[in-house]
Amino acid sequence: GEAIEKDLCVWGGDTEGRKEEKRKKRATDIYNMEVTKENFEEVLGDLQEVIEQCDFLAYDLEMSGVNEVRLNSNSAEEKLLGFLTAEYNYYLTRGAAHSYRILQFGLCAFRRAGETETHGDLYTSKAFNFYLFQDSAASKMSGRGSQLVFSVSSAEFLRNNSFQFDKVFHGGISYLRSGDEEAYLKKFTERRKVESSKPDLEIREEDEEFIREIREKMLKLAEEGKPGDMEELGLWYSLGWRNRQFLYQLAREYNTISIRKIGEERGDVFYAKRIPECSTEVEKKALEVKEWIGFRNVLDIIWEAKKPIVGHNCFTDFCFLYDAFIGNLMESDYETFKKNVHERFPQIVDTKKLAEHFPIQRTPLQMMYEYVQSERFYKICELPKGHTDFPLDVECEDYVSNDGQYHDAAFDAYMTGYVFLRLRKAFEIWKRTEWFEEDINRICIYGCAQSLTLGKDESMKDYSFYLHVDGFPKSMTAKDVQNIISSANAKNLVRVKWINDNSLMFIWEENAPGFEEFAKAMAAREEWTVKPLSKEVLQAYVALLPEGNPMRGGQKPNGEPSRKRKRTDSAPASVTT
Repeated sequence: GEAIEKDLCVWGGDTEGRKEEKRKKRATDIYNMEVTKENFEEVLGDLQEVIEQCDFLAYDLEMSGVNEVRLNSNSAEEKLLGFLTAEYNYYLTRGAAHSYRILQFGLCAFRRAGETETHGDLYTSKAFNFYLFQDSAASKMSGRGSQLVFSVSSAEFLRNNSFQFDKVFHGGISYLRSGDEEAYLKKFTERRKVESSKPDLEIREEDEEFIREIREKMLKLAEEGKPGDMEELGLWYSLGWRNRQFLYQLAREYNTISIRKIGEERGDVFYAKRIPECSTEVEKKALEVKEWIGFRNVLDIIWEAKKPIVGHNCFTDFCFLYDAFIGNLMESDYETFKKNVHERFPQIVDTKKLAEHFPIQRTPLQMMYEYVQSERFYKICELPKGHTDFPLDVECEDYVSNDGQYHDAAFDAYMTGYVFLRLRKAFEIWKRTEWFEEDINRICIYGCAQSLTLGKDESMKDYSFYLHVDGFPKSMTAKDVQNIISSANAKNLVRVKWINDNSLMFIWEENAPGFEEFAKAMAAREEWTVKPLSKEVLQAYVALLPEGNPMRGGQKPNGEPSRKRKRTDSAPASVTT
């Protein structure tokens, strides 16, 4: 109705006049939601209101590399544990998440606006596309090193999808990890105690003209400027060490002046900045450090709002988010990782996990987005096509038109939220909302049978339909195995997961009849030994891992699981009796 249509155009306290003003200013970054360091502060003010008023948030990341470390595991025990346990996947993933960086953070806020007889629920959405680049000072403060590492395949993938690298390098927003500012200020306070006991740099005759000019600029800024105003003092390379020291020394004479060094195309430039009155140098530095927090302000708003957050296939994403904004992954064990993520994101929904309830084999985000708009989806939901359509706020039209760019983080975030709404609607129609509730805080891990579970018991997956097969000759091929399965009349009921050349896993279609007969037939064969999977089998494989491996309570110096291959390619006799 008219009220709903009005709400679609008005969100966050917009008046019709303000809305018209926004339409006229569509060309500026803040209104097409491309966010760089140039317009970040302006967007941040609007973003807090949007997040507070939304029903849920969907997000997506683009990174400089993605979890290629875990592909290097080649011993039987590591492959088996990587396939069966979420914990081992965490230890295999965290090295990549610590080395690579987030380049783009897409965020899309969805808000229910009402419903109509013909279209059901109506939602508005607002998308934001943040470009990130942690500068060297912030990276050093976070202990993440001074290197920006790219995977060639990831860089090629982004290039082929028209990723705007220039916005990362020229306009990327820096950020600090949670707690970095407190740690830095503590060190700064201790350093100032030592430095304050030392005499100021002596002013020589040749320094007097420079000192006079700087004092005049600072005095004028202190008396006539307002907080935020800045006055240029000189370029880093032209000032020289002595004059750079004088800048900080002279700024201490004023309670409202602080020195800023800003990187520009011409080099590092020193400015005097007018700030609110501060009584100590530590207070001045605290104001400066607050500016360094950068993009983490967005995460702080999200954490404070406690809104449900929706991702797609998001295990690796949360490893990256953790290392960038929460804590050092290499110093966090699995339980600490889960605890800290759940405290900040109390409700996470993984649309890939929800997709397990639907008859679709491949579930990349783009395919899911197309699937939930297809005749197949409407048919299983028993709905006429177009029944659940979600009109979108006009400010999102750049991302939701037919020209939407896949693998653009903001558009992918929009698609993720859109898929979520459609899948959740299907659960409601089927009267199976308990399926949806059970999957909250369960996150898919690619190539792993177990999900990451937050805030509830991460009980071992029911592996009663899994058979561990070992000891067959390396000459046995995949075709040979498929022929054996076919001879047992189980061709469409069994999935094969190879562990190495002479070890594999049979995974029976859960709850399908005939498993006991199949298990007996496989156990009766002479080519191999067969045993149902159990906790004891997993524990035996953990015992095979080298000393110092995180799964055995230790850690290598670089924090990654050992890649050393065991002498034997198969499990010990005690495992495969």
